[in-house]
Amino acid sequence: MIRAVLDCNVVVTAALSEGKCAELLTRARLREGFELVWSPPIVEECLRVIAYPKLAGKFRTDPRLLIERAVASAHLISTDLLPTLDVVKADPADNVYLATALAGGARWVVTGNTRHLTPLDGFAGLRVVAPSVFLAELDSRR
Repeated sequence: MIRAVLDCNVVVTAALSEGKCAELLTRARLREGFELVWSPPIVEECLRVIAYPKLAGKFRTDPRLLIERAVASAHLISTDLLPTLDVVKADPADNVYLATALAGGARWVVTGNTRHLTPLDGFAGLRVVAPSVFLAELDSRR
């Protein structure tokens, strides 16, 4: 089964609107085509971001519930197993997505972060792609 890391922005987008990101979270929960690989720092970032005042009242669905469901279905990688990376210079916090993928045997990082992460497609053999690209890959394997 494919293993993939979903970036926090995928979760937030899923909570804000229907669409590809919401579909990915549903597939992750059902383990339909892939297994979600996450780590505590990713969960913490998601919880921190959904609490931003500018997002208050904008969610179409409970973001905390989406995160809880994702955690329940995810393969969680312990923080102490994450390698220290210094690849994403512009936003070092984003290194956790690459580190989680490497530690968890995931070959995919799914993100809407076109500034910092998608330019790293191919780093250490990882595919770093937009949600639409990953969904197309999953659909091609059905």
